[in-house]
Amino acid sequence: YFEQVGTIDDAGRFRYRKLAPRVPSSLTGIEANPQGGLEAINQGMVRITSDRLVAYVWDQEAGSWTGRSMLRPLYRPWLVKDRLIRVDAIKHERGGMGLPTIEAHEDATPAELDELERMATAIRVGEQAGGVTPYGSRLRLVGTEGSIPDTLASIRYHDESMARALLMMFVQLGQTQTGSRALGDTFVDYVAQSQQAIAGWFAGVFTEHVIQDWFDWNVGTDAPAPRLVFHPPADERTSTADLVSLISA
Repeated sequence: YFEQVGTIDDAGRFRYRKLAPRVPSSLTGIEANPQGGLEAINQGMVRITSDRLVAYVWDQEAGSWTGRSMLRPLYRPWLVKDRLIRVDAIKHERGGMGLPTIEAHEDATPAELDELERMATAIRVGEQAGGVTPYGSRLRLVGTEGSIPDTLASIRYHDESMARALLMMFVQLGQTQTGSRALGDTFVDYVAQSQQAIAGWFAGVFTEHVIQDWFDWNVGTDAPAPRLVFHPPADERTSTADLVSLISA
């Protein structure tokens, strides 16, 4: 949400100073009328009515003015990937050296067992790492037995899921084990189409709630107002060519 902020000049015309952002985290409420139209938003005790607002609401459902983040489909794979990266780090930290165990001598007392346990848990890898165990005790570094989950494969899977969610599959080209590199142009075409859809959505909202309002206030409600338009490049892939080059480099 943005609030239209401006001044009235000497000729009585409204002059925009800025579209002031009203970030979602600062809102305490969104009001809709019985017909589902936007009525106002609330920032604490401040109420801003719809005639002063420019609302960019992505993926809006009828009667709901909260919208849905473009990045929302990425949240679950990102969250799981974040945990997997931590697990992979722990796996290397714990399994790279092996699990330290100390086999106590036959007549070890409970106090000695506690001390041996403390020694085992305190062992760390280092150039000068070492220690001494009581007579009859044996220190072993036990490696992982059996197969362990392939954490990196799971991370790659979630990377690919996030790329598909944003139609950015071309980012994965050359990194995946399967797939045709010849599909690169097709993937980039999908990205260009999605960018045009977003640009069209942005231009439509801006025309209706900024340009049209300005003409209504300064020229008249009957006067035809211009539209904000955009023209895609002759080659639709030009819009992402720089990004592709940057990723490749």
